Amino acid sequence: MIGTHPHNLRPIVAARKGIIVPSHPNVLREEPRPKVCSFDDDGPGEKSAFGPRHDNDHVYIPDISILPTIDECLSTIRLPWMPKRNVLANHFMEHGYSRHIDTHFRLLRHDSVEKIRDINYRAAQEAFLRHASVSEAYLESYAGHRFFLYPNVRVEAVVPDEYDGLNLQLSYDCPKSLRGRQMYKSTRLEKGMMCSVLQLDHDTNELCIYYFNIQHRLSTHALGSRSGHGSRAAVELSLLPHISDQDQWDIMSIVTGIRPNTTMALIEYPRLLYAGFGNALHCLRQMSDFAYSFGQYISPRQEDYKQNHEQKLQVQPPSYSRRPDYTFDLQPLTGRPESQFSLHDLAGPRLKESLQHLAEYTSLDRGQAIALLSSLNREIAFTQGPPGCGKTFLSVALARVLLASRPADRKLPILLVCHTNHALDAFMTGLRDAGVDKLMRVGGASKEEWTRAINLRGLARDEKYTRGERGDRRTVDVEKDSNFAHLEAWCKGLSGEVLTGFPCWQHVSPIMEGEYPHIYSQLFTAASEPQIQAFTYDYWAKGGDLSTIESLQNELLKRLHANIDGKDDSGRALAKAQALLTDIADFTKTQTSAAGKNDVWRLPLEQRRELLVEWQSKIDNFQGEEAKVIILTTVRSGHELGFLKIPNRINVMCSRAKHGFYVIGNAKALEAHHVWRSIVDIFVTKHAISDSIRLQCDRHPEHYTFASSAEDFTNFGPCKISCDQELDCGHLCTEPCHDPSLHKIIPCKNPCSRRLQCGHKCYKLCGDVMPCDHFEGYLTLSCGRHAVGHTCGEKAKSLQCDAICGEALPCGHTCFGKCAVCDITQQHAFCQAVCAKNMKCGHQCMAICHDTTDCPPCKQICPPSCSHAATMRQCDEAPVPCLELILAHGPYGWVQKTACCLTLSQPLTTQPQLLPPARIDAVVQPALRLFDKKLDSLVRKVQYRGQVLENTSSMFLYHQVVLNKALAASKNIERILGRGDEILEIQKQALALRRVLTQFELGIRAVETAYSREMPTVPDSIWAKFDAVSLGATLARARDAKMTAFFLLQNQDQSQQMSRAACELALFAKALLDPLLEDVDAAKVRPVIADTFVKCRDLLSDVELMLTN
Repeated sequence: MIGTHPHNLRPIVAARKGIIVPSHPNVLREEPRPKVCSFDDDGPGEKSAFGPRHDNDHVYIPDISILPTIDECLSTIRLPWMPKRNVLANHFMEHGYSRHIDTHFRLLRHDSVEKIRDINYRAAQEAFLRHASVSEAYLESYAGHRFFLYPNVRVEAVVPDEYDGLNLQLSYDCPKSLRGRQMYKSTRLEKGMMCSVLQLDHDTNELCIYYFNIQHRLSTHALGSRSGHGSRAAVELSLLPHISDQDQWDIMSIVTGIRPNTTMALIEYPRLLYAGFGNALHCLRQMSDFAYSFGQYISPRQEDYKQNHEQKLQVQPPSYSRRPDYTFDLQPLTGRPESQFSLHDLAGPRLKESLQHLAEYTSLDRGQAIALLSSLNREIAFTQGPPGCGKTFLSVALARVLLASRPADRKLPILLVCHTNHALDAFMTGLRDAGVDKLMRVGGASKEEWTRAINLRGLARDEKYTRGERGDRRTVDVEKDSNFAHLEAWCKGLSGEVLTGFPCWQHVSPIMEGEYPHIYSQLFTAASEPQIQAFTYDYWAKGGDLSTIESLQNELLKRLHANIDGKDDSGRALAKAQALLTDIADFTKTQTSAAGKNDVWRLPLEQRRELLVEWQSKIDNFQGEEAKVIILTTVRSGHELGFLKIPNRINVMCSRAKHGFYVIGNAKALEAHHVWRSIVDIFVTKHAISDSIRLQCDRHPEHYTFASSAEDFTNFGPCKISCDQELDCGHLCTEPCHDPSLHKIIPCKNPCSRRLQCGHKCYKLCGDVMPCDHFEGYLTLSCGRHAVGHTCGEKAKSLQCDAICGEALPCGHTCFGKCAVCDITQQHAFCQAVCAKNMKCGHQCMAICHDTTDCPPCKQICPPSCSHAATMRQCDEAPVPCLELILAHGPYGWVQKTACCLTLSQPLTTQPQLLPPARIDAVVQPALRLFDKKLDSLVRKVQYRGQVLENTSSMFLYHQVVLNKALAASKNIERILGRGDEILEIQKQALALRRVLTQFELGIRAVETAYSREMPTVPDSIWAKFDAVSLGATLARARDAKMTAFFLLQNQDQSQQMSRAACELALFAKALLDPLLEDVDAAKVRPVIADTFVKCRDLLSDVELMLTN
């Protein structure tokens, strides 16, 4: 039986959080949903003059849910807003990437979910207004969209999944054509397809919808033991990705029964995959917050678009090709060393020569050659052609040229993206055949066998983990298993209440621990594994005996997810289960002995069930709550009353109704209990027992029927008699019977016969509150420059001019603001044009117009200061001094080898010249800071590598000597000494830097001599850091050799090979330290290296003592 009369279900207000227009609420109606053939120009969400159309109508796309909400599905009064693809059309956003993403998101979302909105509306009509039967599973919306509807849905179980989280197992009334094995022969409810669950809350008359992916389908045979009687089937559903926290909470309300008085129906969308559109929309929604590459071409700004619309768009060359010394290497195609082309060779007068060169030495035809050079000359390029014209061949050639043209110091990878797997396989095959060997493929849908060896997933699987990474993985796996065990225990307990009839341990343990501590101590499982914490309680609730609990190895193994299959691991699993059972049994027996007379294990099964029912009543969410009408279904037709004979349960059932109480069941079966017998006698005395229920309209009593089966409710339907009540306007309501309160929101549909205040006759419907639309002619707007047609109901002051202002601003640019806004505010919009003033650096200012302020620092890219520079720099950044050594000419013709930054840039035909004294100071100080920075980095590297050697020495020696006995061989001495290779490499870097600094200082001294003027000198602190690097590296290598020698002396063998190896290492350490210390006066050591010097001296003493002994 349904809690409200059927006709009251017609206006279902579904907007829980949305803004409802008072005259047009979003409700479910019996009329067909109108097709969306046009769109509104009023703007989205708050931008609309009438406010949002529904709770998913927002201004910014990150706030928009990808799938339609129920309020959005029910919104049929107002047309949706949709941006136009024409970028010159009005839009609430300025031209640019944000508007571009917004437009694509809204257009793609409408194309993807309009079908879902239409199906949801029709399904709600069929499920809750027309009460679709089981035989009507296949349906079609009025717009022609097919779908399948399954009524009477209920939750059967909650199933945990390691990848999908929580899955719901729902049962439904299965059509006859799908019962039994016919389910698996059909294409219904296929895995991966999308579906949804419609839910009607009868208490609030609220409609909700939840979306899922189908994971598994179960036939009617699977529910034969759950009172399905062969007519109910089940399906397992998983949550969709990108689901919000609120949607997850709403879905959990279905599982936990927070909304008990509800009806649900399952909607299947045939051949609809969420991944087909959901992931793309999710990415577009995330992209709305940041810019993307090549945005100036894909979505230009308003001023750029107008400029590009008038003249051909000019695409710039790639940024890497703008370097003065950069050339494209076409030798892989031509086989000629002279095939080096600069940007100048790819355009202009020399383009013809370049094409002739390609035609002579390659197999490219003229069209392919032009496409190749055009692609190299542009940072974004498109090549179009029919199938078979050689696009893949051209792409392979282009990739080979780009690979060969990479600078030696920046060999970055190239990303290849294709629309299909077949195209990507052909592309990679062409590269492989051309000799490109460093390839890696992302994705596993390739049909080429040779790509398996270069697949990213396979390469990652073969990668060896370090010891630390393996430890981290074990920690994560243990934590994941523990969390999944807790989730599984909760799911089993929640599902068990439905299947077994008694409360789960997770729900009853808090009540038991607080009110029944003596019982809690006996049924508590003393185990750390979450999946077996309810083991003792479940065994007791099923009538188990404490003396036999130790024989339940198989039951415990199932909970531990262990299998008995005859393998070696089976014995260990059995041993673990037996040990756990012994611990559980001992603990339980101890607690039971301490309970004395309160031993719950001695209770017979009947008393145990009474206790379970009592506990269930305490956790029942319905206990203590009242309702206006209570409908009690006893679900008993035989003589076994079960929980219905518990007095406190009968009291709860029969004392919660305020105004109406219905009991559905077998009266003769209930009379077997004395309490129910007295209740049945009361019903007989009041003539309130019948085999049917009278259903009637409370406003038209003549519309009634008697319902004795579920089909009678469907056949009765809502009252169709006309309302005929007088409205406030004087007309009679012509709508079918409905609640009188709806007269305030349902507009009158009778023709209006009144005359308006202006004197014109109204030709609209009575309920349409609209201004007079009589055409009055054309009106010149307040701006004085534009005119527009207007009706009688439009006032002159409300007719705003939406044209572009177009007047000249004080800065000289044109105003692009709205004419009406400029006229009302008496001031123009802020200028959004580019400044374009010439700055001191020679570049044009690219910032937004700032007529009253100075131009900001220039951010344009400047070419490198010399041919040695590896990267470009922004114009406002100070150039990094070049320390490359070159030959430079002095003032008297002599040649000096010095740093590049101390020379003047000269044409290629002459030699570089030394800087004059006036410019030396501006170069020397930045160069010295660069030296100091590089030396600080080398000092830190030496200290870090020395600490690593000291910390890993003992572990390394243990594995090599104690485990492998490998250091006795002379060749393995090199392995020990090789531990210092990284420090040796740092020493080499410091030595090379010292040579550069020496030449740098010589260049300064040369200028000082040539011009007889005192120049800056290199401070002692920099030279001291060179000594710090040398001493630190020597100390680390000598200390590691000394520690190894000492370790070998402690692990001597009979052959004395370890002793000889120790002596060799000690001599090596002495050879490292002697040259540094023998000629150094300790009193003259710089303070920055004093500590390291003392450590080296002490280490040398230890080594000499070791050699003496």
